[in-house]
Amino acid sequence: MIFLLYLKIDSNGKIIKKNIGGDLMTLTNSLKLDQISDMELQNIREIVNSHQVMISKFNEYSSKCQDPQIQQMFSQSAQSAQQTVNILIQSL
Repeated sequence: MIFLLYLKIDSNGKIIKKNIGGDLMTLTNSLKLDQISDMELQNIREIVNSHQVMISKFNEYSSKCQDPQIQQMFSQSAQSAQQTVNILIQSL
């Protein structure tokens, strides 16, 4: 099971809600680096890094699977994690 962090951003780019669960991280607004704290930026870096590790592991698991359905599940999970990374990086 994949757990991802959902962030809700107010009109000033501040994180106002954090939830864990679901399929894909969504951001309602771009983050403004000058308006987020060092701790929030560090948390975003950690999320990106952990998702990059997930991508690597899911791709590795997919390549080792014999069952096509399980292989597809791991591939889709890697794609979902990559989308999350892309969204986070583009929002900064």
